[in-house]
Amino acid sequence: MTKVATPFPLRVIGSMIGIAREDEEAIIRRVNAEIAQEDPEYAAASADELERIHEEMRIYYDHLLDEHRSHPRGDLIDDLLGRASMASL
Repeated sequence: MTKVATPFPLRVIGSMIGIAREDEEAIIRRVNAEIAQEDPEYAAASADELERIHEEMRIYYDHLLDEHRSHPRGDLIDDLLGRASMASL
């Protein structure tokens, strides 16, 4: 169940926003740590570790946005970036 139920939604969303397949496992691990703080199986071991995870996710998503800006892929993120730039005009 967890081999399908967890990665499948990320794979669908990831394909829409450009998350590379090789990054999926790390993203799942970090997202679980961020959203499942009450679950000892997934929760970060400490506040410092959770802060590190938040920073890693911010860096990953900043990199993803930069990649889309320099190499548009025609996916959802490109569309949202285009709309954001139009809204700022």
